Amino acid sequence: MFESLFDRNGLSLERLRSLVEVDEAGGIAKAAPGDPVQQSKISKNLSQLETFFGTELKRRKGKGIELTGAGKRLATMARRQILSLETFAQEARSETQEIRIGGGQSAIEWSLLPRLPEMEKRFRLQLVSMRSQEVIRRLDDFSLDVGLVRKTAIQSKTIEFRQVATIRYALFVEREVAARHDCDPWKLLSSIPLATSMGGEYRRRFDELAETGKITPDIRFSCSSFRTALEIVKQSASVGGLLPDSASHALPPGDFTEIPLPFLQPYERELVLAWQKRILDIRPAVGHFIASFDKSGKRL
Repeated sequence: MFESLFDRNGLSLERLRSLVEVDEAGGIAKAAPGDPVQQSKISKNLSQLETFFGTELKRRKGKGIELTGAGKRLATMARRQILSLETFAQEARSETQEIRIGGGQSAIEWSLLPRLPEMEKRFRLQLVSMRSQEVIRRLDDFSLDVGLVRKTAIQSKTIEFRQVATIRYALFVEREVAARHDCDPWKLLSSIPLATSMGGEYRRRFDELAETGKITPDIRFSCSSFRTALEIVKQSASVGGLLPDSASHALPPGDFTEIPLPFLQPYERELVLAWQKRILDIRPAVGHFIASFDKSGKRL
């Protein structure tokens, strides 16, 4: 059995790991930055795999090296098998399992961080900030275990998901400031300095509205994440926050008024926890994580 694999030299876990590392890093130099000796070793490992399988796995692109279609396919298969072996070894040693989670920075901050007290008791967590499309790609090639993404980003039939929340946007204003403006969103948006995130569909819609002249907002703080904008709002009573409605859990109770923004309703989106179907067979701990995620969410 499997004579075509074991009758010849050239196939090893180390060489397959080199292939996976190149695939994840995006090239040989990136897989071992600043280490020409290791780069040479990786290149040799890939060449030996090419000889063993009789097909081209890498090609030159500009000054670097990228994997061919066959190389990427083999890297995905190798990653899956190495994950299975690593999981078996960890289970045999009764080690705490690591779960690799990808998602937008705000999605991780709003949806995962409140669950950490429950999660950290059972898992080691690796949190990676990235856009939804990149999360889906990395779920499909098994370089992530789960992802927090927009539901609309899921096109692959191999991805399963569970709804986490519906993201809505609101204006958060210190209670006394809101009262002085009759809690009127149009008055407030044109009267007080604002903090919010830069980029995204919701921000484009808001900027388009400002261009029509219906509001003349003073976006005093454009931040890389909603979390940063939230901290600014908490520190300065005069600044209002254009934030996801989940921010209400992070603001001092009774100090702020949450004012809905109906004109942003078309840009509400469903946030889901997603995973590759086959990962549950390869890494049973991922299934335990999903169940724990659901359970902890019911307590929030």
